[in-house]
Amino acid sequence: MILPFALAGWLFAPWIPIKNSELERLGKVLKLKPTDTFYELGCGDGRVVRFVAKKFGCKSVGIELNPFLYATSRLLQASRRERYVLGDLFAQDLSPASCVYLYGLPRTINKRVQAKLETELPVGATVISYGFLFQKWQPVKIDKATGKLPIFVYQR
Repeated sequence: MILPFALAGWLFAPWIPIKNSELERLGKVLKLKPTDTFYELGCGDGRVVRFVAKKFGCKSVGIELNPFLYATSRLLQASRRERYVLGDLFAQDLSPASCVYLYGLPRTINKRVQAKLETELPVGATVISYGFLFQKWQPVKIDKATGKLPIFVYQR
């Protein structure tokens, strides 16, 4: 039971569910339209994907490696605008995304994720990193709140 959580945490980041107050903060940072396609890398139980699909009405895709969290996200799925993929984010095609959101450890996002996003995302796509800075990119916006992790916004 603990092995999938440990593996996912080691490969990308541990699952730490985002609080509802932080979802509202994230919603203020995101600038999405119903025609956008939102991807969350490491979606856990899918709460960000559900929030985005409901708030913005856009297609929202969550990618999750842990089968237990994937199953939870599917059970909690609230609309057809949500889609969940069980698998390794590095094996997924991210080119349809107009916005990618992630909470990943610095060692992973700066080595593997950044290169994947540079290769696959279309020009103009937005990347939102919750808590951790991409070393080689310059954020277009940083949302800081007292006692909270920063939200970094990047434009490809």
